[in-house]
Amino acid sequence: MGRSCTSMNLWSAVAAIMLILCAPRVVRPDEHRFGPTRIYKTWQGFTTADGLPDDNILAIHVEGDEVWLGTEGGLARYQGDEWRAWTREDGLPWPAISAIDIHPRNRDVWLGSWGGGLIRLSGGRFDHFDQLNSGLAGNLVFAVAVVDDQVWVATNGGLSVLDTNTNRWDIHFERRADTTETAITSLSATDRFIYAAISCGGVMRFDRLSGGWTNVVAPWHKVEGEDRRAPDTTLEVAAHERSLWWVTQDAVAHRLVNNRWVVRQLDDLGQSDRFINCLASRGNREAWLGTQRGLITLVDGTDSFSVDYHPIDQGNTWEATIRQDGAILGREPIFPGPPGDRVRCIAFQGDDIWVGTSAGLAHGTRHGKNLVQLETENESSGTKGPRSAPVIPRLKPETKTPESIPIAVLRPDDRTISLEGEQRSRKARFGQQDRLAVALAIDEANARGGFRGKTPFQLVTGPQGAFDGWGWTTPEDDFVSAANQLNAWGIVGYLGRDHRLATTVATRTEVPIVNFSKARMSVDERISPWIFRCQGNEPRRHRMLLDHLFDRLGFTRVAAVAGRTEDQQLNWWRDYARTRGFPLVAEMAIGPNGDISASGWKALEGCDAEVVLTWCDASLSAGILRHMRKSGMNQLFVGSEEILDDAFIKLAGTEPGSVLTVARPMTDESRPPSRYFIEAYTKRYGRVPPANAFPAFEGTNHLLQAIESAGLKRDAIRKRLAEMGCTATGERHSEAHRDGTSEFTPLRLLEGRWVRDDR
Repeated sequence: MGRSCTSMNLWSAVAAIMLILCAPRVVRPDEHRFGPTRIYKTWQGFTTADGLPDDNILAIHVEGDEVWLGTEGGLARYQGDEWRAWTREDGLPWPAISAIDIHPRNRDVWLGSWGGGLIRLSGGRFDHFDQLNSGLAGNLVFAVAVVDDQVWVATNGGLSVLDTNTNRWDIHFERRADTTETAITSLSATDRFIYAAISCGGVMRFDRLSGGWTNVVAPWHKVEGEDRRAPDTTLEVAAHERSLWWVTQDAVAHRLVNNRWVVRQLDDLGQSDRFINCLASRGNREAWLGTQRGLITLVDGTDSFSVDYHPIDQGNTWEATIRQDGAILGREPIFPGPPGDRVRCIAFQGDDIWVGTSAGLAHGTRHGKNLVQLETENESSGTKGPRSAPVIPRLKPETKTPESIPIAVLRPDDRTISLEGEQRSRKARFGQQDRLAVALAIDEANARGGFRGKTPFQLVTGPQGAFDGWGWTTPEDDFVSAANQLNAWGIVGYLGRDHRLATTVATRTEVPIVNFSKARMSVDERISPWIFRCQGNEPRRHRMLLDHLFDRLGFTRVAAVAGRTEDQQLNWWRDYARTRGFPLVAEMAIGPNGDISASGWKALEGCDAEVVLTWCDASLSAGILRHMRKSGMNQLFVGSEEILDDAFIKLAGTEPGSVLTVARPMTDESRPPSRYFIEAYTKRYGRVPPANAFPAFEGTNHLLQAIESAGLKRDAIRKRLAEMGCTATGERHSEAHRDGTSEFTPLRLLEGRWVRDDR
């Protein structure tokens, strides 16, 4: 009996020990190697008030005790707690400095510029290299790397290499007219290899011993479950002797010592609302990602710990959120935080970190007193909370109103080389029509008093004159020229799926762009917070309409009728309805004469649809509605903004039934915009406008309204465009209308008039 009790006690003890050992252990933030003691809680900010030439920081390079800074307005160096700045007045050939590196022996400073080529600072003198006076492949420089006596320059036209001993240039991955767009967006060098990130083309590795290039294949997850794919757009690459970091807009891949890849999407880190702007890595185990809303630190490529630095109010209060597998483990308050949350570049100086934002420079340290220490000190002194710190200016003071407000109009297709007297291309003719429509909108705004009743708007074009068909520069150069040289406060332009590089450059330039294209968006446009679609053409507004039908009204069976020129809307409806889990139950195309075949009507009548969704003009919409009601089809009819016309109400008959549309913000609903535009264009130019001209007119009006409301700050203009409902294509989720941040207003027809649909 005793042996039995002893045996039971022994097994009970063993079971208890095993239970303790096998029980899941909750990891506290302070128990992990990246706990609060390793979080950067002490930040110092620098702006133009401290001596910077500009608050928009484009590049950082650390060399010993020196910190070199490239800004939109010039070059700066920080040493011994003092700033030294160089601008155009000091002989700097180009103000926007986008890349910096220093020769290890002669200390020459090599500068990449955003639109002006390559610059060398040597002995107090500036030397300038561009496409016309050197072997530089492009004037937009993404990165510069000095390796021994060679200067490697990543540009929008390819990769150029200058041998400083022989002054000989070499070009790799040269951009050609018969190949896909090529731009080198990042460089990273180790003792033996040089890695080059190619926009739309992955990563290439150059072996300095053999002199050959090889392709680096990275495993990227396909969104819809296919095996692997190369990333759509490569942003940056960071190489070390034993590992490689590689980022796209929404994912980061880390190649470990054993050549195994670890891939993490921002969605997996709980950051589905962000996009990556830049990358910096500290060795093989730590990477920092700059986003449009703060910083993300990845700790060790083999686990899923991350730290997210982001602002939590409109002042200088930030928070560090520690996550594992997307789940929050803890939060740490930070005050004051960096001066801005749109991070453009990152560099390390020992344990310190330097962060460049669009509103100033931030210097983060680990060894400063953290918030807990400050609270303890304040408690002993009888005060509550952390001691007050000076609030760092977040934005430059608004400049004086200029003599005019430049608005640029650009169409990349029209910046081509042609011979004198050669007939203009069809795209060039479209470009001229776009320009006339933009000019009409600007002239009408000026007739109303211009910007805030005082300053006229001014139409500006590229350096050689838009749509003239001349110029050796690439299309994206005009976006930079419009923003930096012509000082445009916004751009109205045409960006299609083939303009991926121009879209990438336009986004990095950070100027609001209203895209009046109806083409399906490229991946680069989808992730850009600076590119907007006209409200009638914007895919997001169509997604919001479907969300209203599915979520607010409870419908699940939607049939779609495509107008003669509205096949793109049909593509948006089809794709998004499938994503929401309610695929279209029927699709019907309207013939070239505006008619619908008998078989088409039969299919529409027999699909058991709850909603018939169309996007046609007022006359055609009324005809479809009359036929539906005559055939006994009483489903909800949804039409475009065109049916707000009084003519539609008359043509629809006395019993139109249930009809729904979407209001167009900031327009006179009693007079449809397209109808007014046709009248005004015809009166002004003596001919009827082509169909492609109205989106340019509409987009210009939205841009002018945003500038009028927001004032002369580009970021404020961008935010106002989003608030107006002309939402940035970079928004990854269609949630704005649900929380009231977007002017999405559904209207229903009730007793011959339009009323808000609040159901």
